[in-house]
Amino acid sequence: MAQEKLLFPMMQLVMLMVLLGAPSALWAAPLRSAEETKAWLQSLERQFRPEEMAEELGALTGQRAPIEGQSAKPLLKIFVSSSMPEEALKGLLKEAEHFGGVLVLKGLPENSWKALAQLVLAIAEDDTDMPMQIDEEEFNRFGIDSVPAFVLIEPQEMKEQLAEKLPKFDQISGNLTIRLALEYMSKEGDLGELAQEYLAGKYAK
Repeated sequence: MAQEKLLFPMMQLVMLMVLLGAPSALWAAPLRSAEETKAWLQSLERQFRPEEMAEELGALTGQRAPIEGQSAKPLLKIFVSSSMPEEALKGLLKEAEHFGGVLVLKGLPENSWKALAQLVLAIAEDDTDMPMQIDEEEFNRFGIDSVPAFVLIEPQEMKEQLAEKLPKFDQISGNLTIRLALEYMSKEGDLGELAQEYLAGKYAK
């Protein structure tokens, strides 16, 4: 079974646990099946009720609810690993926030929610949003075998998304900044105009 996507609603729970000083027993909860993991997260929701702190958590994580009828926009994904140097992750996180991209991890660091929270606290600045997600499926989808990897994805119509059709995209890997990756794509990629739009700040948060 493919690993379920772990996006930022779950990260909100992790950060909420940090803010509220969750007991160590919660951190020690092992990851088992997708069903058990979901049940565990639901139990946390009941205990900590993050919906009551939506405004504070939104400011902390930079999450915004989607607007109904809003047209699809392109995606800039930066595939990273928790094994990368913290300074490199800090720089990419700040750039991702600036350009409107998102960092993607393949899985939980050390298979631990506590390790994930520690990583987030180590690389995030006080005024930085958290454009970050855990998505093993995206690593497989784009054939990511080395990090950092930068993928610029053309927007898809809803019917194409539902059909799980692979979108048009540009990809480059290497020890680069997001700006350098976008500059390369703007000159050499199939989505050059899109890369230029990102460089111009069109999708900045």
